[in-house]
Amino acid sequence: MNEGDNSASKEAPANKEESAVPTRTEEEVNLCKQMMEAASAGDNATVELLLKKGADVHYRDDKAGGHLEVVQNLILSGHPWNEVDNEAKSAGEYAEENGQDDVYNFLLEEEEEIEEKKEGGEEEKEEEAVQEPREKKKKVAPNQDYLDQKLHYSEDKLLDEEDNAVMMREKKKKVAPNQDYLDQKLHYSEDKLLDEEDNAVMMSWEGPLMEKHAELMCTRDGMHVMNVGFGLGLVDEALQKYKPASHTIVEAHPDVYARMLELGWDKRPGVKILFGRWQDVVLQMETYDGIFFDTFGEFWKDLRQFCELVPSILNPGGVYSFFNGLGGSNPFFHAVYCRIAEMEMLQMGLETTYIKVEMEEPTDK
Repeated sequence: MNEGDNSASKEAPANKEESAVPTRTEEEVNLCKQMMEAASAGDNATVELLLKKGADVHYRDDKAGGHLEVVQNLILSGHPWNEVDNEAKSAGEYAEENGQDDVYNFLLEEEEEIEEKKEGGEEEKEEEAVQEPREKKKKVAPNQDYLDQKLHYSEDKLLDEEDNAVMMREKKKKVAPNQDYLDQKLHYSEDKLLDEEDNAVMMSWEGPLMEKHAELMCTRDGMHVMNVGFGLGLVDEALQKYKPASHTIVEAHPDVYARMLELGWDKRPGVKILFGRWQDVVLQMETYDGIFFDTFGEFWKDLRQFCELVPSILNPGGVYSFFNGLGGSNPFFHAVYCRIAEMEMLQMGLETTYIKVEMEEPTDK
């Protein structure tokens, strides 16, 4: 059960004057205009010809023909799937608004494939980065001379008599992806949780959303539930209404943890607090009928890691839900990332259902 939020993913210029407009010759402008006319008419052959002559694939006007072959041609010619206009809207949104389902579905499938390839490439880079580097040996003597040398160890290095490295293993310091957030001083102001720069970590307008998560998770009283990320305690208060038999809360930020103690959460019946990053308290987790995940400063990679853990800690028939802000500033981007998440979670053995929740516009953002 996943909903979009207002998190930023890609911003468009606030107005046309602020946008960077490339300088084009009169001939180039004419080519672009001809291309747009052909695209609007669905004349794919002419579009292809004009692109070869140098028409700019990024050129825009306010016409929207919605012809599938033309869209396919433009994407294959390098038009970015996530490019937005001065209204911060993408081609996918226009296709959906205009009922052009074939174009919308093509864009959705195309972008899923692009993003999956990107994710795969990043994973390969990460795997390479994890490999412990071995420093190239400098001036290492022939074997016998080497065997006759006096070697010595220095910290994590093996050195010869001239202090050349024979072997060196770099110690990698593990830095949490949300370490900057965890190191910040947070503070509560009325119904908000704010960081050092007064940016909102969590706000009270999210309350109805958290109520819905709790409702969908708790199909009966007396369940065993866990929430990862306390924030304002909105979802935890909602979960308490269903009288859980046990209620585990994982919280990593010391200021939020202190707030929990101040409010007496550690004294509530059945409540167990695990203080630390979820990655560091896995062995203290049990199995649960309902699980909710909403950390701050982590991204899809971190959420995916938690999703991989879920099948081993979720009881049969249980419900797992998370705050879904993936691509949340743009409906089409959000749809792409929801599909990617759904497919990846299916491979983990998790069936996904997305439920749309209508939210009122918050008075303060």
